[in-house]
Amino acid sequence: DDIYYWTSGPSAAEYADLLSTSQIIIKTVEPTAQVVLAATAGTNLPFLDGVLRALQGSVGFDAAAAHPYHWSDVTGCLTAAPGELHAIELPGSGTALVNLKGGLLRQQQLFQDHGFGWPDLHITELGWPACGFDRPAYVSLQQQADYLRQVHVSATTDPELAFVRGLLWYANRDWALVPGDV
Repeated sequence: DDIYYWTSGPSAAEYADLLSTSQIIIKTVEPTAQVVLAATAGTNLPFLDGVLRALQGSVGFDAAAAHPYHWSDVTGCLTAAPGELHAIELPGSGTALVNLKGGLLRQQQLFQDHGFGWPDLHITELGWPACGFDRPAYVSLQQQADYLRQVHVSATTDPELAFVRGLLWYANRDWALVPGDV
């Protein structure tokens, strides 16, 4: 629920203003500090497009973050494999089918289209829930390990993903649906 993160509701213009103001203050206090554009939950290109339009080409960040979660179009849950195609919403209108890499490349292209080049990207949250049980809404522990390995190898060896500078796994322990169910 977006209201959980921004109580007045998500606003690309308000976030761009917050980012610009923060960047000025941070750089005044510590000129070498890295200001990172915050990530959205999943690949939200329309919101990012709004932020970049509101920045109007002005410098407001040194790098960007991503939480490239994608939900399986089959189950509707956070179980899609890194290579599995899923629909993402495009700026303006329409959708595109992309895998995890394709979503990252589309995000970077949006920065390029708005005159920000291809900033360093930090994947600051990524993962798949497992819980270790055979539930249709979750992946197995083996799938979880395989998916994380696939993303790590791709992010560190694929020349097209050379802009990825960091990768953080969301949690080292899954959240349980039922108390004591870990």
